[in-house]
Amino acid sequence: MRFIVKIFAFLPFFGGTVAGQDSGQPTPTPVVSSDRISERMDHERSLISDGRYAEAETLARELLAEVEARHGPESIEAAQALDVLVEGLSLGGKGNAPESQRLAERTLAIREKALGADHPDVATSLNNLAALLRASGDYAGARPLYERALAIREKALGPDHPDV
Repeated sequence: MRFIVKIFAFLPFFGGTVAGQDSGQPTPTPVVSSDRISERMDHERSLISDGRYAEAETLARELLAEVEARHGPESIEAAQALDVLVEGLSLGGKGNAPESQRLAERTLAIREKALGADHPDVATSLNNLAALLRASGDYAGARPLYERALAIREKALGPDHPDV
């Protein structure tokens, strides 16, 4: 019992507190909470819709850095943030930049690893990468990605679904 009391006595020195005891320090807030991620992405998408691409890109890069710090660079949350960034780059006239394609490929790799090759979110990433390739004139590279995305959606949603 004395050992436990001694540990509690040292908690404030290591940034900890005993339940119900105020350390006098402000409680740090998380970098970005999971429920705020989609809220921030929606905001960035609205900026993109309004044609405010530079602002959307800046905020998307900030969100990506925060999400990677909290959830890891290979997390689904990182893939979601990458999607918004790629969308902003593409619509903002930077779709032909090598970085855009690299980020889209990274998003696809994260989703395939985390969700499996036949998940509908993988189809979205395939479609996004295909759109970048098509926009840069690489029609031969885009076609198999579009076909694979279509096959995934047909399998998951049925051939008559409006998203197919």
